[in-house]
Amino acid sequence: MIRGHGGNVHEAARKLGCNAAEILDASSNLNPLGPVPGLFTYLAKRITEAVPLPEPDAQSAVRHVARWMGLSPKNLAMGNGTTQFIYAIPQALRIKNALVMVPTYADYHDACTLVGVPVGYAFLDTARAFVPDLEEIRRKVRAFDVVFFCNPNNPTGVFTPSDTLADLVRACPETLFVIDESYLPFCGPEKALSLAQQALPNALVLISLSKMYALAGLRVGFVHGPWEIMEKIRSWCPPWSVNALAAMAVEYLAENEDAAFAHADETRAFCTHERNLWLECFAHDDRVRFYPGAATFLLGKLATGAAAALCEHLRRRRILVRDCANFAGLSPAWFRVSVKGAEENARLRRELGQWLQDQETYR
Repeated sequence: MIRGHGGNVHEAARKLGCNAAEILDASSNLNPLGPVPGLFTYLAKRITEAVPLPEPDAQSAVRHVARWMGLSPKNLAMGNGTTQFIYAIPQALRIKNALVMVPTYADYHDACTLVGVPVGYAFLDTARAFVPDLEEIRRKVRAFDVVFFCNPNNPTGVFTPSDTLADLVRACPETLFVIDESYLPFCGPEKALSLAQQALPNALVLISLSKMYALAGLRVGFVHGPWEIMEKIRSWCPPWSVNALAAMAVEYLAENEDAAFAHADETRAFCTHERNLWLECFAHDDRVRFYPGAATFLLGKLATGAAAALCEHLRRRRILVRDCANFAGLSPAWFRVSVKGAEENARLRRELGQWLQDQETYR
């Protein structure tokens, strides 16, 4: 397991001797507006239903999401977050080798190497602002039986238009594409953008409700794909992978879709505004560069020095940002900040600006 994920606010709180609530966690990419209003009240009223065993295969929640997104339940499975499926896929499908675009989410690599599956890389170029060269990828994928593609990508935030990505998948029918859409709701309505709607025979689509709907602790993830492949994946899913509260949360969102969609619309507008503030604030600062993205975070690079020093300085001030040195394809100069509340974002921008100024003074 990688030891460099963002969001380990509990470990930071122990080291700082404070409560986790006292830390501004800009390393974890959750909806800055929080969950859909009314969800926690709903869960609190049904908390006693968490006592007995939940459904072994979470079929009620699967049917809710299938109806919500206009998909067939037979092509959909729910798990303990999308990470469960990322680790199940190499084993369930007995893949021989995999291609990963980097920098990207490290668990694609980890899931493969854990079971001895060789991994090849396609490096995303900073000169292209990390926009994938799909022609180059098309040439490379023919040597691999599985490709992992995060859209929008983490940590770059780059979104590849759904139709463009679908064309790539269709052009490589002998290769299975695993499309991770965990951050897709930050780009637009997932029902309209998801590749799951196109039912491609060589695509598995990872769908997460954790990021947009702030349910990371409940672990709410799905995978959609062709029936034959889904049957193999289900055989690797242990019973009761989905806890009762996670299933209830899915039920609430599906039955209150107007409120969920309104919350998502508000979130997208807020994140777009706040990302733009970040870009504008440092647009003419040659000490740091931020790359535009479509998700709820921004990737930054220091002109000099390592981001570890910045991360440690902010940690002592009870602020967490993501040191990206352990992302393949990135140097120690890179870091990622997640969009938080407006006042928190303003505070973090001030802290970053002051730290940059201090570095110049000390040189």
